[in-house]
Parts: sequence; structure tokens; C-alpha cells
Amino acid sequence: MRVRHSYAAKLLLIVIGLVVTVQLATYFAARSIIRDTEIDSARNMLTVGGDIFTELLFNRGSLLQQSTVVLANDFGFREAIASDDAATIRSALLNHTERMGADYAAVITQSGLTININGISASADPSFLSNNDNAPLQIRMIDGLPYELVVTQVFAPGPIGAASMGFVLNKSLADEMKQLTGLEVSFVSPGNQQPSYYASTLDVNLAALLPQMIRQQRSSGNGSPDAPHTLTLDNTELLTLSWPLNDGEEPVYVVLQRPMDQVLASYNALSTNLLWLNIGGILIAVVVAVFLAGDVTRPIRILANAARRISGGDYSSNVLASGTDEFGELAKAFNIMQSAIGEREQRILQQSRQDPLTGLGNRSTARTAMVSAVRYAQSQEGQCAALTIDLQRFKEVNDVFGHQAGDSLLQIIALRLLGNVKDTDSVIRLGADVFLVVLRDVDAHTALKIARRACLALQQTVELQDLNLSVSAHVGVATYPEHGRESEELMRRSDIAMQAAKETGTQINLYQTGTDESHLRRLGLLRDLKQALASNGFHMAYQPKAALLDSHYVGAEALIRWDHPELGSVNPEEFIALAESAGYINQITRWVFSETIRQLGAWHADGISVHLSVNISALDLLDAELPRYLADLLARYEVSPSFLCLELTESSIMKDEQQGLSMLNRLKSMGLRLSVDDFGTGFSSLSQLKRLPVDELKIDKSFVLNLGENDDDAVIVRSTIELGHNMGLSVVAEGVENDASLGILGQYGCDLIQGYFLGKPMPADSLTKWVAQRQTTTGIK
Repeated sequence: MRVRHSYAAKLLLIVIGLVVTVQLATYFAARSIIRDTEIDSARNMLTVGGDIFTELLFNRGSLLQQSTVVLANDFGFREAIASDDAATIRSALLNHTERMGADYAAVITQSGLTININGISASADPSFLSNNDNAPLQIRMIDGLPYELVVTQVFAPGPIGAASMGFVLNKSLADEMKQLTGLEVSFVSPGNQQPSYYASTLDVNLAALLPQMIRQQRSSGNGSPDAPHTLTLDNTELLTLSWPLNDGEEPVYVVLQRPMDQVLASYNALSTNLLWLNIGGILIAVVVAVFLAGDVTRPIRILANAARRISGGDYSSNVLASGTDEFGELAKAFNIMQSAIGEREQRILQQSRQDPLTGLGNRSTARTAMVSAVRYAQSQEGQCAALTIDLQRFKEVNDVFGHQAGDSLLQIIALRLLGNVKDTDSVIRLGADVFLVVLRDVDAHTALKIARRACLALQQTVELQDLNLSVSAHVGVATYPEHGRESEELMRRSDIAMQAAKETGTQINLYQTGTDESHLRRLGLLRDLKQALASNGFHMAYQPKAALLDSHYVGAEALIRWDHPELGSVNPEEFIALAESAGYINQITRWVFSETIRQLGAWHADGISVHLSVNISALDLLDAELPRYLADLLARYEVSPSFLCLELTESSIMKDEQQGLSMLNRLKSMGLRLSVDDFGTGFSSLSQLKRLPVDELKIDKSFVLNLGENDDDAVIVRSTIELGHNMGLSVVAEGVENDASLGILGQYGCDLIQGYFLGKPMPADSLTKWVAQRQTTTGIK
């Protein structure tokens, strides 16, 4: 028995030893696997955090890129860049940075004008904008801080400048990333000069050590710098992932970290539970312990496999948690962790596509919605439409009642817009007060009907905390396929239609075919107009004038001409209007005066007494230096002021009557003659005309062309001639093309005539020949 007992004891000891060995091996194996799993999970957490940060940075950059593209495509902004209009550029930049909440904005024009705003110091150099090779999204140091920037070239249609906007990489971004990922986030520079950190969620003392430690680790080659590795700061061990955001001598690094005590917290708790579990197993009968061994190791393997699956980004299936023991609790914890990570990633994805205030899609979803609508219309051989809605007076609500009222108003507006479209349509908030509505399966008539219905809904009073608020809107409408076949084209043209509605004061405007091309033509002409000024690209033509009763009088009207190298002859009415809007008209006027007075001096030097008339703009009357400039030219070329007549329209005089009268009196006092051009087409009263220091009335050609056939025109012309003579003024009839008109004007006592009957506008040498021929003949020929 003893032997048997001894054998049994030995066998029991052997069995117990085996059980203990198995249990201990299982315990340490589980510890090792779980520890490795926790570390792998933490490393994966760092990698996922890096992906989230990259996505966040990309989304922020995309928002910046879209905003700068909208800004660069805005006609008024491109026009301002083309004309170096610093005030308009700055206003546009301030408006867009306010909408985007951007921290930096800058512009450089083709001429070298640079503008940067939002508190950036004058030393901040935006010259990198002029580099055409710049990537659209980049990280740059400005004023000692890292910025995420986008650069967009401005075309009209060729490049005329570049615009940039950016967000600073600061503590707010680090805190946002920590909230999203649960990781410590730092922005540092372990550069060749003084290592420094810019922002960090770490303790200040630890953050101060971080740049130097990363620099030493990367220079020594310890660890894999672009993979998760361990870094020790002041006896604090942290699992670390860092990478550079840019190149250069002072690169900016983002550093994601998780303290090892947090990484291993779950492991330590689980290790204790496993220890007690194994001690309990040892105390159980050998047979039970042997049978239970398999039940202990199997869930560990399941949990390890689940941890590896989660670390690979697969959240599709849960770990089966059938028991209520530690392994069951751990399996539940794994499932909770898996669900939380999946929900967090889904939330981040949703935030990147949704406007957080209204719940509508944001700008990043606009193209997707428009592409989907166009493809559906193509597949059904149907139609679709884009409505760009710009709210009016919304800024007043924000300024007067505060942003909270403005936010509440936007939420109500979003609901009203959604209530006026189908479930298959899309409502997107493009900016602070701009919305895009994508309508499926509608034609232009239906789209306009929906636009009117939306405007009526928006105009209804909104009651907010005893406040009655109301807004109106301008709506631009573009339809597929009538106005464009590409999604970007439709969105751009609906925006152009909306801008046209704002300019004309209309509520709803349907895109007019050719408007886009007209905008591009105007931008191109504006760019080339500036070049023509710089390269002397204009020339003068002269249309003869003659006196009916004085055969010795010789006169002409000086007319500017522009032969565009690609477009040919450009109508003066078109480029003069552009010059007035862009602020170039004073330069053009001075160029015209320089050329005409020089030519007048040459004629007089040759004994040809020609009188010249030159048109001036209403904006020229605001040029206080114009009289002095003219006096210098007249003196230089030895021309008497009486041979020069300045023509200006009734409407231009009346734009600023007080300033205009003051300038006219100055010009009159110099001995210059003054003429009211296109008389009869304006709206000036006789009392206003009486106050003008003019010498001449010029009857508009619209009354003269059919003088022999239209009795009403004859009455107007005769009355105008009598009026001018009664006021002591000479009268010029423009548009004389036949003998009949000439005879009638002679009967009415008209003083001077001008028109194709005498000659078309011609070069200076041709006018010289015309004068010589006229002086050898008698009468008007």
C-alpha cells in the first residue's frame, strides 16, 4: 500500500507537477501574449492615430483648398488681383478667413504685390506663393509657428497671381487630436539649430525634453523613427510615433505618444486575475485541472486572435463572450473597445463630411452630390439642376444679435431648405451664408419654381427668443445639360448666376449661356489692357469735323483704338468700361492727351490749324492733377488751349455735380473749350446745364442719322440748336452721313458737323491729306 500510496503520491505529484507546469506555462504564455497584444494594440492605436491625424490634416487642407479655389474663381477677386486692387484683395481675404476660421491668408500678384493678414507680422514672407512648382498643400514656418497652408494659382485665363490660406498647428489642434484618439500629441522641431516644441498635450516639463530626445534618437539611429518605438523622458517611458510634416533645415514633426503605464494598465489587471485563476486551478483536483487546462488556454487564444484582428482594422465580428468569468469579462471588454474604436472612426469620417451646425453636407460633399445627380440624369436621359443660394442680411444678424442667434437662424434655414426639396435631393452648406441645392430629375422651369418656393420660405419671419428675424436670398440656377455637362461646370455657373443676381438686384437668376465665357473674356481683356498700357499698345484715330459757314475751320475728334494681338480690334466702349471699373482710366486719358497734344503741336508747326476734341471720363474729373498735366503738355508742344476741346457726357457731369463743376471751371479758366457730348440722351435739367461752363453742345448721332426721315428727330435737333444758340453755345451734329441731313442742318443753322459724310476715323497722316484737300476746295465735301 505504501508503495501504491507512494506511487499514487508520486503520480499525484507528477500530475500536480504537470498541472502546475501547465498552469504556470499557460500563465506566463498568457501574460506574454496579452502583453504583446496590448503593446501591439497600442502601436496600432498610434498608427491609427497617425492615419486620423493625416486625414484630419487632409480634410482641413481640402477645406482650405476648396475655399481658395472658390476665392480664386471669384470674378471680383480675380479682377482685383489683375488690377493690383489691394483694398479689394484684403477685403476678400478677410471675408474668406472669417468664414473658414483660418489663421493665415496671403496673396501675391503677377506684378509682385504681396498681402498677408490675420495678425501675421510684416516680416512674414509670402514670396513662396510666386513659386509655380508649389504643392497645393504644404507645411511652412511663419513667424516662428508651423502652419498648414494651401496655395492656389489664380488664372484669368493665364496665371495672374496666387492665393494662400492656412491653419496654425497649435495647442487647440493637439487637444482635438487627443480627444479623438486618446493619444498625447506634440508639434516639435528637432532641427539643426535650436530644438523647440510648438504645442503639446504632455506635461510642460516632459514636452520641453521631447525635441532634443527625438533629435538624439534620430541622429544615433536608435529605434525605427517612422514606426512606433519606445522613448524615455525623465524616467517616463512612452510608446512613440513621430514623422516629419515637411522638409528643410528646420522640419516640423508631429509626435504621437501613449505612456507605457497606460498601455500596460489592462495587462497588469488581467495578469493579476490570471494569477489567481491559475492558483485556483492548482488547488483543484488533478483530473479537473487537466480538463480545465484546455478551457483556460482556448479563450486566451481567442482573445489574442481578436486583438490581432482589431489591430488590423477589422471590426466586423465580436468575440464570443459566453462565460461570466474573467475571460468572459475580458472578451466583453474587447468587444466594447472594438465598438468604441469603430464608432470613433465613423464619427471622424462623418465630421469630415457633415456641417456640425446644421447637419447638412459640407463643401467636401458638394462635388459628390453633383456628380451623382449628373450621372443619374445621364443614365435616365433626364435633367438635374444646381441652385446656389446666398443669404442677404445674415451678417447683420450676426453683428447685431450675436453669433448664437445667427447659428439658430442657420439651423432653421437649413430645415426650411430641406422642407422644399425631395428626399433624393441634396442641401449642402458651402460657407457661412451660402448653400448649394442639388436637384435631381428637374428641368429649368421646375428648378426656378423650387427656387421661388425656397425664397418665400426663407423670407418668412423667424422668432428666436423674442426676436423677429428675417433674411432674403439671391439664387443662381444652372441646369444639366443646358448649361453644362460636368458637375464642376454646373456648380461654377450656378455661382456665376447667383453673383449676377446680386449685381442686378434680382432674387433669382437663371444662368445665361455665354456668361461664363464673357467673364473669362473680360478677365483676359483686363489683364491685356494693363499690358497694352505698359507696352504702348494703343493708337489714335481722328474723325474730321467741319463748320457749315466757315470753310477755313478744320477740326477732328481724337478716338483711341486698340488692336488686340489675338482678338483684333476691340470696341472702345468695351475696354473703356473695363478701364473705368479697374481704375486704369486716368492712365489711358493721360496717354490720349499726350498723343493728341503732341500731334496737334506737329500739325501747328507745319502750319495746319487743326482743332481737336478729346473725350474724358467722369473719373477724370476727380483727378486733381489733370489741369497741371494738360498745362505742361500744351506748353511743351506750344499749343494754344483754344485749339483743344474736352468732351464729356451729361451723365458723367451729374455723377458728382459739385466736384465736376469745380474741375470744369479750372479747365475752363485755362482757356480750354468744353463740350457736352451725346446731348439729349442724358437727364440733366436746363437749370443744371445753365450752370455748366461749356462752349458747345454735341447732338447725339441717334437723332441725326435719320434726320430726313423722322419728324420727331427733326424737332429735337432743331430745338437743341435753338437752345444752344440762345445760351450762347455752338452746336455740333454728330452722325451726318448724307446730303439730306446736311441740308436740313444748314437750314437749322447748325455750326459744326461730324460723320461719315466727311470721313471715317483715320490715322493722323490721312487727316493731314484730308485737310489739304479741303483747303483746295470750297464747301463741305
